[in-house]
Amino acid sequence: MKNVRDSEDRAITAVFRYLAMLRKLGPQEWLFEEARLEGQKALDVGLNDWEYYPFVRSNICLQRYPMQDLLRAHRVPCDYSPTIISEFLNLLTPDRCKVYVFEAGVNKNCPTVYGQSCPHSGAVPHSVKKLDPDLLAVCKADWPSPSIEFDADLGFPQPTPVDCLAESVSISQQDDSLALSRIARRHDKLLALPSSDCSFHVIELTNGVQAILASRNSFGGQESNEKSLVCATLGIGRLHDPTDFRGLAELCHRLTLVGSKSTPQTFDGLNDLLLDNSCEENVEYAMGVHDDQSVYKFTVPASLIPESLFRLGCGLVNPEINNESVERELLSGQFRRQILAQDWLERCSGNLTHPYNRMAKGAQKTIRSYTSEEIKTRLIAFFNENYSANLLKLAIVDSRSLDELEKLVAAHFGSMRNLSINQLKISTHPYEGTLIGVKVRSNCLSLGRKLYMVFPLPEQTKLHLTSPDMLVSYLINNRCKGSISDCLERRHLSTNVFGQLVNRGSVGFDSYCVTVFHQNKELEMAESENKIITIVFRYLAMLRQIGPLEWLYNTFRVERRKGQTFDDENSSTGPRWKLNPLQYYCDQLLECHMQRYPLESLFTARYALPEYSPRAITDFLEFLKPDNCKVFVSGLGTDESHMCTFLSPDGKLCCEPDGPNFCSMEKLKPELIATCSAAWPSSSCEFDTELKLPKQNLFLCSDFSLRPDETTDQQPPGLRLLRFEAGPHTPAARFWFQQDNRLQTPIVFISVDLVTSPEPLVTDCASSVMLDIFVVLLVDQLNSLESQAKQVDLRLKVSRSKQGIQVCCSGYRQPLPSLVAAALSRIFELKITEHAFRKARRKISALEAQKTHKTDLCKSQLAMLLNSACSWHWSYQDKRVAINETTLENFMIFVQRFSSQIQLSSQPQRLVSEDEDEEDKRTDAAVAVMSLWSRISLAEDEEVVEESSALQQTLQEEQDQQQKQQIPRQLFAEILVYGNATAKDAEAASQIILNALPSPTQRTTETTFEAVRRRVYLLPSGSHHVLQLTISANYQRKSGCAVVLQVPKPVPTADTNMGFEDAIRQDCLFYLLIEVLQCRGEMINDPLDRAIKILIQRNYHAYVVTFDVVDSQHPTKIEEQVENYIEKIGDYISSLSEESFLYCLSSMEKSMRKEIPTTVQEQHDSHWRSITHGVLRFDRDANLAKCLDAVVGGIKKDCLLELWRSCLKRGSPNRRKLCIHRISRAAFPDGISEADYADYPGTIIRNRNLFKQSLLLSPLPSVQNLRPNSDV
Repeated sequence: MKNVRDSEDRAITAVFRYLAMLRKLGPQEWLFEEARLEGQKALDVGLNDWEYYPFVRSNICLQRYPMQDLLRAHRVPCDYSPTIISEFLNLLTPDRCKVYVFEAGVNKNCPTVYGQSCPHSGAVPHSVKKLDPDLLAVCKADWPSPSIEFDADLGFPQPTPVDCLAESVSISQQDDSLALSRIARRHDKLLALPSSDCSFHVIELTNGVQAILASRNSFGGQESNEKSLVCATLGIGRLHDPTDFRGLAELCHRLTLVGSKSTPQTFDGLNDLLLDNSCEENVEYAMGVHDDQSVYKFTVPASLIPESLFRLGCGLVNPEINNESVERELLSGQFRRQILAQDWLERCSGNLTHPYNRMAKGAQKTIRSYTSEEIKTRLIAFFNENYSANLLKLAIVDSRSLDELEKLVAAHFGSMRNLSINQLKISTHPYEGTLIGVKVRSNCLSLGRKLYMVFPLPEQTKLHLTSPDMLVSYLINNRCKGSISDCLERRHLSTNVFGQLVNRGSVGFDSYCVTVFHQNKELEMAESENKIITIVFRYLAMLRQIGPLEWLYNTFRVERRKGQTFDDENSSTGPRWKLNPLQYYCDQLLECHMQRYPLESLFTARYALPEYSPRAITDFLEFLKPDNCKVFVSGLGTDESHMCTFLSPDGKLCCEPDGPNFCSMEKLKPELIATCSAAWPSSSCEFDTELKLPKQNLFLCSDFSLRPDETTDQQPPGLRLLRFEAGPHTPAARFWFQQDNRLQTPIVFISVDLVTSPEPLVTDCASSVMLDIFVVLLVDQLNSLESQAKQVDLRLKVSRSKQGIQVCCSGYRQPLPSLVAAALSRIFELKITEHAFRKARRKISALEAQKTHKTDLCKSQLAMLLNSACSWHWSYQDKRVAINETTLENFMIFVQRFSSQIQLSSQPQRLVSEDEDEEDKRTDAAVAVMSLWSRISLAEDEEVVEESSALQQTLQEEQDQQQKQQIPRQLFAEILVYGNATAKDAEAASQIILNALPSPTQRTTETTFEAVRRRVYLLPSGSHHVLQLTISANYQRKSGCAVVLQVPKPVPTADTNMGFEDAIRQDCLFYLLIEVLQCRGEMINDPLDRAIKILIQRNYHAYVVTFDVVDSQHPTKIEEQVENYIEKIGDYISSLSEESFLYCLSSMEKSMRKEIPTTVQEQHDSHWRSITHGVLRFDRDANLAKCLDAVVGGIKKDCLLELWRSCLKRGSPNRRKLCIHRISRAAFPDGISEADYADYPGTIIRNRNLFKQSLLLSPLPSVQNLRPNSDV
């Protein structure tokens, strides 16, 4: 062949010869599958799929491909077609190609930009040249051609391990019986977090491999962006190294990661997979060898779990150990590990004949001293003698089912050999035979401003049910007043103290270490070190003298489990906890717990702590004495900002010492030991008066059962009403109860709603504002109690309810009633000072000033007319007036409706502290801004204020009239006990709460609980009313109209399910109407129609559909525009295609199903709303899913049309219409004109009070009719 000298021609030739090879060999299905898996893998790695899509061409992709296939189009091929591939390759021929190259002499580093480096007009200078005929002949020649040099170099790709994996997985799936036969036992009765998303199993294979499997099965299956965790620990570590060949364990661990003889030579092992796909930033961080174990811990996308387990299993069963792999690893040095200087210093000062301390100094010979052939021989022998299946333990957290995970473990690890090797145990401690009670100072090393006090202990593994060391650690780490940290910080000796059991693994001995982060200077280092040592030992002496206290142990147990009870706390732990829920139970590393404790005890070891053992605590404290301690400190003159490290297995330090001695030892001074060992308290020791135990919490729980109480099948569904005999002085209280038998959590909720009779408490804006002020005072009053409850994992919150105040508590069952009773006692015995009242009023003013000042008048007026939750919709102008007019005298009259024991404090005005004075100044500044706006806008909004004030005055007159009649008020309390509590528990809690309620002076027997609830007014069928409002030009330049259509709901009855299904069906139709209107809103082009804002509100009694428009026209004209829009809704529903209707129906069903509670908090809130809103229907949540299945399928487009015709269409006899016209003086200076309403078809509301009296109240809910449950 003719030599192709030109580099461009050579490049062209190489490309076309490769394409000729592909055409010759033809399509290969395995290659297509590999490309598909690679594309899928790229999508699986990231959390955001869009980041991995080539959106440089996003505009082209969006136009070119269907939206539903956008992420996978041209990225993850799905359909294999040899014909299409062959046709495509036939298009890539030399005679169908244009080759673009740069001209010789052009600067290739500076690209040409059209319009800048070349002229706008005219063609760009270029030349066209036909490819040389000889070049074309070479490119077109059949493949392979012996005369073409490139053909010998080009090769077809070989199947990669992905294909081997696919084949392996396929075989394992076909032969499930083989995998299942490898499972010797299962253990599924594991104690786990109630709020955990996972199901857990522990399995043991026939060869001894053990695995704990966590399936996140509640996620609904595997997701492409989901991550999975694998933690494997093999009980082989540095202590297994031969004395003359140190480093074999670390090197062998590396070789199990980089390759296997079970796979092709192109396969680089698990390490290669993790480098490309690990979800961790540092792949090497969790991979390593410890003294007693080798660890393989990694996080990968869920789709790669089978491949990663396959590679890990291959590496452990048959690693590739040859001269080439050994030399490669020796060159990389990845097997070398760093050890902290404090660990090295302990080994160096210990018994050097002890196996644990062998690596304290560099060995004369390590693996670097031998040839690769010798190392290979020793490695093979080391692997064959030590890598045994009975030493391997696995932990896997994945979204696959437990059955799938079991098969994967059995398939990939079931063939590992079982050598029946016992776990390494060393009976003696490394300190044995050396000086104890000494201070060890390194001559060259820096410990990084830390002082270590280490106490040798016997092995503590068997004490995992009591773990006395964790109690001592809790007390040492505590930062309360009187703690070690508090005492050290006062003397500027330390910033932090930390005590813990040292993570030695399972080697037969333990140590306890107290680490002090000191901040001393070199000149006073020795003196400050002795002070630190003295304070620590005096605290320990105090603990020994006081002895074990069960309440203190319970405090620690609550602290240990804090947050596991509540959904909000669990979610705040973030994705790390979701990824690795197993670590939640471990006070140390997961791999350490896996080696140390049985896998079935992983959830209880050092976590549940079910046993309180005073003897174990006393025995443990006896080890923590000065004569059983080594204190490790930094060398004088060392750089304290640097933490030295030790490199194994070579025994080299980052800082080489001066001289042969690495450290010096000195006995603790006799006077120091005498002070530290003296009986507590000692008058000669200044620290004894400062050191104290934490304060005992009155609401501490002593029942720590993680499992909920067992429920019986005889328990009726829904809430039950507890009956009490009512006496003349018994508070009016109604107790609701339900034991949680669905979600099965240890949480108990107790909620109390306080309302008054004979009329609802909030009847005007002034009372609404006073209730806000009252709640602020109560929050301040209960703030310390809330903090005290949170310390023991309880929750307490006081807030406004729909018509009063509510107290909600949750947490452990045992102390919760006492917490509620304490909160109620503080509420009813509140002492109000003038300073506190002014402060609360300023706070409400500041909060209101931060809100939108121009509150929507439609909402406030509608709420007042129909008696809906008007306490939330008062306009800012009304609230501003009410706040300014609220005095301490009328506020006291208001709050004494709850209890006559609430009194004005007779104490003299106390001096305000500097902090409170600063807070008042900040609050006053916010109020000043609000007042400035008020003065500016007061004149502007005169007419709006007058309109609102007129209604407020009318309602205030009603209230004053009732007060003149001196009708006695009575406090009503609704109380709910829900969760992990039996009926007996609920009765006991109810009696405690009942005793905390104030006794009534006179009972109004004619008033019921339902009567004190605010009831909605219902418009008459076929009615049409209008309310006219005049607004100032400065408030709003345009007029507005709100058309309100009220649709009463069917009331379910207990004797038939038809009523309930009808209610659900109507809910579905209105949700469907929302979806349809949203779809229509996206298609509206008319600007007038686009200006209409639609709001659909649902309550127990009725739906309210509001069409609100702001426009320059008169409200009567706007109303006609709204009516035309409502007519178009019917036309749009009629024209909906089947596909669009089904889409809206699917969206509606999803919205409805979101109402089904999925957590115990949501279930409690649903029941509580039913009670406080006066609904008293508790079976909706349980029946909603079943009813949706029955109702949704029967909803057709005609059903929605029928709803529109009967309730929304103009002229319907069932239509209930209320309009609110807002007339702006900017457009209509004369305001309301009778001429504009001469032909108006509706009835004008002249007197709002008379209008309300003419309406019907919604029916009262009946407990007997709505709740088919037996009472207790």
